[in-house]
Parts: sequence; structure tokens; C-alpha cells
Amino acid sequence: MDHAPSRKCSHTTASGMPCRAWAVRGSDPPLCSAHAAGARTAPDGDAGPSATPNILDVIADLAAKQQSLSRYIDECLAAGDTAVPDVTRLLALHSQNAARLGRLLRDKQALMPGTDDARKAIVYEALDELAKEWGIEL
Repeated sequence: MDHAPSRKCSHTTASGMPCRAWAVRGSDPPLCSAHAAGARTAPDGDAGPSATPNILDVIADLAAKQQSLSRYIDECLAAGDTAVPDVTRLLALHSQNAARLGRLLRDKQALMPGTDDARKAIVYEALDELAKEWGIEL
């Protein structure tokens, strides 16, 4: 059997001393998990941290997962063979995800000014049309 020898991390700590942690298997140069985290490569092979998803990507991903979870819960309830504690946990997860999604949407609104202005314009236009139709001032 051909085993690679265990190696220590080759990184130097902030104090100038060599890192004493074990290197992650297969890392070249040998780095521990803490020091390897900063040296990871992006999916295309370029050195550097991978791209951070923007808030719209995170919202879309979580919304899709929330819909999948909702369908799964509906299927479990329709089948009628899922234990009550399991359904309770699924509903709790659904609730947690919905709360997270709500916070992300609120954060998106705060980060992307102008989206609220468009919404207000639509509401004001609808109110104006209703006021004309009903003959009252709103």
C-alpha cells in the first residue's frame, strides 16, 4: 500500500512560528483546514475565494427550497402515513424557512433602494382609480 506520509501545515502563524496543525490530506503545499480555507480555488480553477452569491440568488434558492418543502409536506399529509411528530418537525422547518425568506426580502428592500418607490406608485395609482370609480377621495 502506498500511503502518503502525514504532514504538518507549512503555513507560518501571525507570531512567526510554524503552524503545528496537521495538513489536510492531498493539499499541496500542505495546509491545515484553517489555512487551506483562504487558499481554496474557485470552480474555474483560478486561485482566490469563490464568488459570494448576491442576495437575489440566495432568495431565489431559498424560495425554491421552500416550495419543494411545501410540496413534500402536502404529499406527506395526503398519504396520511406520516407520524405526527415528523409532520410537526416539517411544519416547524417550513415556518423557520418562511421567516428567513421574509427577513431576506426585507433586507433586499433595504439594500436595493427604488423597489419600494415602484410599489408605492402602483398602490397610489390603484387608489386614484378606485377614488374616481367610487366618487370619493382616498
